[in-house]
Amino acid sequence: KMKDWKTTVMTCKFNQLLIILMMLAWIANSQATIASSRCKTTINSDINQLITWKVRDSPYCLKASTFDVIYIIRNATLTIEPGVIVYLIGNTKLHITGHLIAKGTPKHTIHFIQEKKDNDVLTFEFPFSQQRRPYRDKTSCQDMASILIYCNITGGRNGIVAADAALIVQNTHINTWYTAIKGLYSWMNIDYNTITGTDYAAISIFGGLTVDNLHHSDCSMLSITNNIITDNKGKGIEISIPDLFAEQEYIDISYNQIIRNHQAIDFTGTGLILSIHHNNIESNTFTKEYGILVDFTGIIILQHNQIIDNKARDLGLLHIRPNLSPNITIAYNIIQSNSGRYALIRLDQNRHQQFIHNTLINNTLSPPILNNFHDISDTLSIYCIMLINANDIVDARNNTFFNSRADCEINTWKSTADYLDARFCYWGTTDVKSISDRIIYTIQCPVMYSSFVSQANGQIYPDNSHLHFGAIIGDQIWTSYQNDTRQNIHSILDNTTLIILPGSRIVLDDLQILHISNRTKIYAHGTTNNPIIWTIKHNAKIIIDQYLNITNDNGISYKNSIFNQPNQSYFKYNNFKTTSNQGNIIIQSGNPIFHHCVFTHASTTMLQYHYGQIRIEWCHFQNLDSINNHPISINASTLIGDNVIFATTFDGQDNDGLRISIINVGNQSPHPSFHLSVHRCYFNSVKTAISIQDSTTAGHSISIQNNTFRSIQTLNIQYKKKNSQLKLLTINGNQFNNHLYGQYPLLQLSCHAHNIIKINIMHNHFIYNQCHNNLIKVVCADPVYHPSLYKITNSSAMAHHNVTIMQNIFDSNSITKTDLISLIIDNYSQFTRNKIINTIYHGDGQNCIIKNRANSPTFRWNYFDNQQVPFQLCNLSPFSYHQVVDSRYCFWGIDHYLNLTNIIYDARWNSRYSYVDYTVFTDRWNSPLTSHFTIHSQTLTSNTTWSKHDNPHLIYLSLTIPSNVTLTIEAGAIIYLDIGSQIQVFGSIIGQGIQSEQVIFTSIDNYSSYPRKIHWNTIKFYDNNRSSILTYCRFEFGGLWDPMIKITNPSVQFHNCTFTMDFGQLFLTNNVDNLMFYNCTFIKMLTQNNDQKYIAVSINSDRNHPNGYTMTIDSPHLDSHNSYSVTIPNSVREIASVVNATRTNSWWNCTIHQAVSYIYFTTFPVSSDRMVILQISIRSNHGQNQLLTFTIPLYLTASSDMVSKSMKIPTATMNIDQTKEPDVYLSKSTFTTFSTLASTM
Repeated sequence: KMKDWKTTVMTCKFNQLLIILMMLAWIANSQATIASSRCKTTINSDINQLITWKVRDSPYCLKASTFDVIYIIRNATLTIEPGVIVYLIGNTKLHITGHLIAKGTPKHTIHFIQEKKDNDVLTFEFPFSQQRRPYRDKTSCQDMASILIYCNITGGRNGIVAADAALIVQNTHINTWYTAIKGLYSWMNIDYNTITGTDYAAISIFGGLTVDNLHHSDCSMLSITNNIITDNKGKGIEISIPDLFAEQEYIDISYNQIIRNHQAIDFTGTGLILSIHHNNIESNTFTKEYGILVDFTGIIILQHNQIIDNKARDLGLLHIRPNLSPNITIAYNIIQSNSGRYALIRLDQNRHQQFIHNTLINNTLSPPILNNFHDISDTLSIYCIMLINANDIVDARNNTFFNSRADCEINTWKSTADYLDARFCYWGTTDVKSISDRIIYTIQCPVMYSSFVSQANGQIYPDNSHLHFGAIIGDQIWTSYQNDTRQNIHSILDNTTLIILPGSRIVLDDLQILHISNRTKIYAHGTTNNPIIWTIKHNAKIIIDQYLNITNDNGISYKNSIFNQPNQSYFKYNNFKTTSNQGNIIIQSGNPIFHHCVFTHASTTMLQYHYGQIRIEWCHFQNLDSINNHPISINASTLIGDNVIFATTFDGQDNDGLRISIINVGNQSPHPSFHLSVHRCYFNSVKTAISIQDSTTAGHSISIQNNTFRSIQTLNIQYKKKNSQLKLLTINGNQFNNHLYGQYPLLQLSCHAHNIIKINIMHNHFIYNQCHNNLIKVVCADPVYHPSLYKITNSSAMAHHNVTIMQNIFDSNSITKTDLISLIIDNYSQFTRNKIINTIYHGDGQNCIIKNRANSPTFRWNYFDNQQVPFQLCNLSPFSYHQVVDSRYCFWGIDHYLNLTNIIYDARWNSRYSYVDYTVFTDRWNSPLTSHFTIHSQTLTSNTTWSKHDNPHLIYLSLTIPSNVTLTIEAGAIIYLDIGSQIQVFGSIIGQGIQSEQVIFTSIDNYSSYPRKIHWNTIKFYDNNRSSILTYCRFEFGGLWDPMIKITNPSVQFHNCTFTMDFGQLFLTNNVDNLMFYNCTFIKMLTQNNDQKYIAVSINSDRNHPNGYTMTIDSPHLDSHNSYSVTIPNSVREIASVVNATRTNSWWNCTIHQAVSYIYFTTFPVSSDRMVILQISIRSNHGQNQLLTFTIPLYLTASSDMVSKSMKIPTATMNIDQTKEPDVYLSKSTFTTFSTLASTM
C-alpha cells in the first residue's frame, strides 16, 4: 500500500507539470499572435542591400527565422522613414554591421520596441571590427556613422550597444532597464537625448575608436551634450578610455541636465582635453562614490556648471583623483545647497590646479561613514568643503565661500605644494580671526588669504601696516607712518602663520621690530632663484618668542605649548642682511628652522639664542665688518632639546662661528638637557670656529661630525667647573687643514677631573696645519694619577673620562718648538689606530709627536712615520711598577727594533717616568709581527713542550728557562726570534729534530719578508748541572749584540746541527771541557761589504791544561788554499814562536800543505812559570776571512830542560761555505766533528 501511495503522488506531480508547460506554450503563442496582429510587415531574414522601411508598411516586426538575429550586413544600408514602428519579437535582435539611418522628426519619431527584457535593442558593429581598417571611400567618422535622430527606444536590457562602431544619437528618448547607451571602442556623438530609468548607467562608454591610419579631425571628439539624464538608479555618465591610441582625444560633456541619479559623472582614462561645462547637476543622491569622479591624464576643465541640492550619503560631491593631468581648471561653477561627508570637493593632483571664481554657499558636511570610507584617515575630525592634496601650487583666488554648516572651507593638510593662493575670496565675513578659523593648512602647503573682499567683487581688506597675516608677496617696507601713535612693533595675527612667498623683499626700517609671539608662526619659503630677502637696518630686530614643549630625559616638561603645530617658524632660501652692528635676530624662546639661508652681517651677533633650540641647515654666514671686535655668527646662552647645525658655512674676516655659554635657567629643577649636533659644516677663516663654555645643564651631548675647518684659529670646548656635566662629546670625521695660528691649540678640550664625561675624537683628518702651539691639547684628568684613587667609593672619587682618540689621520703638519699632541687623560682613555705621518719639525730636538703628560692611557695600533721629529711618543707619567703605557702594535717609522728606544722617551731615558710597552710592533703595512704566532716571553714556570702543531712560535725580547725547567722542542717546530731577542738557559733544552724535520731557530724577517734583515741576539747556556742536547737543529741569523750561541755549560751537546750566520759571532764558549759537536755544519756568509772582522766560531779556554795535546778537525775542505795563523800576545813575543811560519807583527801564518798539519812552538827559557794564551785561527782564501778561532793556553816553566811541544791539526770535515748571497747556503752538508784526543781542550 505504501508503494502504491507513492506512485500515485508522483503521477499527480507529473500531470501538474505537464499542464503548466502547456499553459506557458499557449501564452507565448497568444503573445506572438497578438504581436503578429500588430505587424503590417514581418522581417525574418538579413538585410543585404540598400533598402528603405516606409511608414506606410509600418509597424515592422522582426522575427528571425534562425539564430534569433537579423543582420544588416556589411555594405548594406537600412533607411527608416519618420514615424515607423519597429518591434523585435521574441528573442530577435537587430545587429547592424552595415549602416542604419533612422531619422525621425519631432512630430514623427521612430520607435524601436524590444519585447524581450534580457535582449539588447540595437547592436552596432563597425565594418572594420575584425580587420580594423577604415573604408577608404569614406572621409570622416560622420560619413561612416549610423544615425539615430528623433527615435524612441524602449524595452530590453541595453538600448544601444556599439562595438567598434561610429554612431550619432540625437534627440532620442531611451528607456531601458540596465544601460541606455553602451559604447565599446567606438566613436559616438550623443546630443539632445533623454535617458531615464536605467539601473546601471544612462551612458556607459569603454575605450575609444582605435583604427589604423584613421586620423579625421571629427573622429577626435567624443561629444555628450544637451542631454537630459534623469531618474536613473545608477550612474549618469560613465566613460573609461584606457587606450593611449584612441582617436577620441577631446571629450566634451556639456549642457546636460543630470538630475536625480545616483552618480553624475565617472570618467577614467587618457586623452588631451576633458571639458565638463555648463551642466546642471541637481538633486542627485550619490552613494558609495563621489558624485563627479574624474581620473584623467589630460587637461581637465570644469566650468560654468550648476551643482545644486545634491546629497552625498557616503563621500562627497567632486573628486579629482591623482593622475598625470598637466592642468586642472575648475572655474565659474555654482556649488550650492549640497550635502556630503568629510569633504565636499577633493582635489588630489600633482600638477597645476586652478579653482577660481567659483561660488560655494550653503553646503553642509557631516562625519563620514567609516565602513565605506577607505581612503581617508578616520583620525581627522575636521570636515571641510574643500580637501586639497596637491604637489604643485594651487590657484584658488576670487571664490565665494559661505558654508556655515561645515567646520572649515579649505583644508590642505595632506598637500605638499609650496602654497595655495586663496586671495581675493569672500569668506562670509571681514573678521580676520573668523576667516583664519575657516582655513586649515600646514607649513607644507600654506594658504594665502592676506587680501580678501567684503562681498563678491567688493572692497579689499585689510589695511593695517603693523598687523601681518596670510601671505607676503613682492616688495614691502615695514616702517612707522607719520602720526602713528603705536609702537614700532609689527605682529602676526594670533593663531595664524604669516607666509612669505618666493622673491619677496622685506625691509625692516630703523628701530622696527618684528615680534613673532607664542601664538603665531612665520613661514618664509623662497627658492634658489627667488630667495626671500630681508634687510635689517639700524637697531631693527626680528624677535622670536615662542613657547617650547621640550622634555628632559625624565620626561619633565619645562613649558607647555599652546601652539599645536609640530613646527614653529620656518625660513628657507632667505637672505638676511644687517646693515649695522645693532641689528640682529633674537630667539628669546623658540626653535625656528633656518634652511638654505644666507646671513650677511655687520652686527655683533647675527643670531642670538636666549632660550631655545638651534635648527640650522644648509645656511651660510658671512661677516662683513672686519673692524668689529670678534663678531659672532651664532651666540647661545641656553639651549634645550635637540639642536642641529647641518651643512652650514661660516666665512668671515676673523669672526667667531658658534659660541655657546650655557647658564642656569632660573630656578628650574632639574635643569633641562640639550644635545647639539654640528654636522657637515664648513668653517673658513674664522677665529674660534666653535666655542662651548662651562655648563651646569644636566646630561647633554655634543656631536661635531663631518665638518671642514679651514684656516681657523681654534675649536675650544671647556668644562672646567666641577659641576659641569657632559655625557658625550663626539668629534668625528672632520677635516682640519691650513691652520696658521699660534696663540691657541687647533683643538683644545678641557674638563674637570671629577666630571663624568666620554669624549670620542675619531676619523678626523688633520692636514697641512702649521702649529706654534699644540695641534691637539686635551686636559681631562688630574695631572698626577695613582691607582689607589679608584678604590674610593664615595662621591669625591675621580670620575671616568674615557677619552678615545681613534682612527684619525695626521699628515704633513708642521710644528715649531712644540709637541704635536699634548694629553692629560686618565687610564680609561686611549689613543689608538691613528696615523701620524710626514710631520715637519722646526725646533731644538726636544719635542714629540705625542706627549703623554699623566697617567697610563692606551696607545695601541698607531702608525708613526715622522723622520724629522725627535720622538714619536714621550711618556711623562710618574714611574710605577703597576702602570705601563701600553703602546703595542704600533708602527714607529722604522723596521728595526734596535732603533725603537731612540724615538720613544720613557724610563729608558729618565728613571722618573714609567715604561712604554712596545714589545709588539707592526710593520709599515700595519701588520702585527706577532700575528698568527704562538708567543713566548718572560719566564717558563714549568716543563714545557713546543710542537710543530703550534707553529709558528715567536720569542719576543727575552725568554728565560729556569734551572728547574726543561724545554722540549719536538721535530718540525719553527721558532722565530724578534729583533734583539734572546733565550737564557739556566735549565735545559732538549731539541728533538730529525733529518727530515729539523728544529729551526731563525729571525722574524724570514716570516714577514722584511725589506731588510733583522737579527736576534743570543741563546746563552749558563753553567749548571743540567744537560742540554740539541739534535738536528738549525740556528741562523742571530748574534745581534752577542755571539749567536754562548756557552758556559760543560754539558751541552749538538748533534747533526747546522749553524749559519752573516752577522757577528756564531759561537762563543768559555772554559768548556766537554763541548761536543757531532756531525755539525757551520756556514759563514759574507756580508755585502765582504767584512773580514766577523768570526765564525770562538772556543776560549784559560784552564790549566798540559802542553802537548791534539785537536782533531776532520775536514776535506781544508786544503792548500787554507791557512792557519797563531797569535801570541805582544808581552810574550820573545818567549815563544811558531816553527815554519811567517811572522807579521804578532801573527805567525802557516800554510796547510798536507792532510795532517802540526803547529810547532819554540819556547825560550823563562825565569818563572807562566801561561801564554795562544789564539789559533783558520782562514780561507789566502787569509782573507776567519773561519774558526779558538784559544789555547801554553804553559811555560822555569825548568831548563823545557822540551818543545806540538799541536797537530789533522784535516777534517769542517764544511764552511762562503757566498755573497746572504740567503743561499748548502742544502746538503758534510758534518763537522770537534774531538779532543784526551777528552779535554
